[in-house]
Amino acid sequence: MSTYPTFLEQFRSFYLQNKLSDLEVAIDYFSVFGGTQWNVDTTKPLFELICQKILKNYTYIHADMTKLTHSNKLSHALLSACATGDGRLFSSYKRARLSREEGNEALHALLRSGLVEREYSLERPLREEDDNSEKLRFQTPFMRFWFAFVSPYYKTIKENDFREVEKAFGNREQGLSDTVFQNLARSFLQHVFSGR
Repeated sequence: MSTYPTFLEQFRSFYLQNKLSDLEVAIDYFSVFGGTQWNVDTTKPLFELICQKILKNYTYIHADMTKLTHSNKLSHALLSACATGDGRLFSSYKRARLSREEGNEALHALLRSGLVEREYSLERPLREEDDNSEKLRFQTPFMRFWFAFVSPYYKTIKENDFREVEKAFGNREQGLSDTVFQNLARSFLQHVFSGR
């Protein structure tokens, strides 16, 4: 069972805490800072806030991340592969260059930690022998952001060179927001239809 609030609860908290009124802006900034409980000034450009709050504090945040993942290299590889790919379990194993055994080991460690959860698709795979319906979903938007845009570029970030991160983020920012929007929509529908 997850120790994290639902995506919808996290978004509501973020929206109210930061006194936002523009839903699109709220989703864009939540895509990066959701789950952190940090105050964000949405009048500042998003990448400026990323530099100020995350990249310049890399050492401290990294220390917290290693506590959450117990410095498990397999888990880090799987988290980065999941964050930069489509999130499908076996394609994430391939992207992380993990055998099925290593991938399963990392997966079980991550599920126990509560950083991700399994998401089962109702879609059928194109070929019956493909088992691509299972995905991993990050419990907080910040974790997805970290493993997609910070962890892969740690060497240059430690040298206070943020150009690689800026380029990668610029190329994939819309996809990050789209994923968060889909998760919010799913969470909203679950909330409505579960009668809570």
